[in-house]
Amino acid sequence: MSTDRITEYDQIPLYLDLNELARTLGIPKSSAYKLLNSKEFPMTVIAGKKMVKKEKLLEWLLAKENRRKPVEPKHPSERR
Repeated sequence: MSTDRITEYDQIPLYLDLNELARTLGIPKSSAYKLLNSKEFPMTVIAGKKMVKKEKLLEWLLAKENRRKPVEPKHPSERR
């Protein structure tokens, strides 16, 4: 496995293990480990290894992004 950061969609493997997840997201392995063990993360076990399918990872990231969209400030007349 290369240690270079993944920059193209086609470089992402179909299923990502701990090392590939960290490399793909550009995060430490400890953070990837926390993700793979969080209840909200779309992890699956294959041959005893925790992994995430590429499409599920992208769906999860998009859902996270959509939840963090900034809320428009209220008009001053609507503030109390």
